Amino acid sequence: MNILMTRPNLCDLPPVIIPEGYKLVTACEIENLPAVWSRAINEAFGDQNWTEEYVLQEFITREQFDPAGAFFILYEGQPVAMAFKWRDTPEERVTGRVHYVATVGDHRGKGLGRAVVVTVLNSMREHGLSRAVLTTQPYRLPAIRLYMSLGFEPTPRNEEEQAAWQEVGEKLQAR
Repeated sequence: MNILMTRPNLCDLPPVIIPEGYKLVTACEIENLPAVWSRAINEAFGDQNWTEEYVLQEFITREQFDPAGAFFILYEGQPVAMAFKWRDTPEERVTGRVHYVATVGDHRGKGLGRAVVVTVLNSMREHGLSRAVLTTQPYRLPAIRLYMSLGFEPTPRNEEEQAAWQEVGEKLQAR
């Protein structure tokens, strides 16, 4: 189950901090983007089975895809963190979606997820969007903690999500 979070505005964003040894780039700077992107997502999540064809069909060839709004953090030339700006419809002019925030294994806990999310939020603001949403899973507590620290709020859409958010809140308080 996916649960929704909303950042009601794009004001007061923190600075983007890229740790030493890492480099922030856009999809415009990635050669063979479908292959690189699918491999990075599969490595970061482990439970995904993205193919190059899937990346092309679901994202890159869609009208709302903006390669300058898809961000990757590289380490030794390899993508180790990523997120991208998305509009649920090409006509959307208010709300942007922070999509597929991912950090690869050994690079977790170094602030890379924060850096790509803040970069996406800045890109949204620069392109005239005024609020942001994202979806995540209830078991991704470190990610939820990060999103909340960046001003995202739980936004349950139904009773099932309300119950999931209740459980997430209890788990976050217990830690």
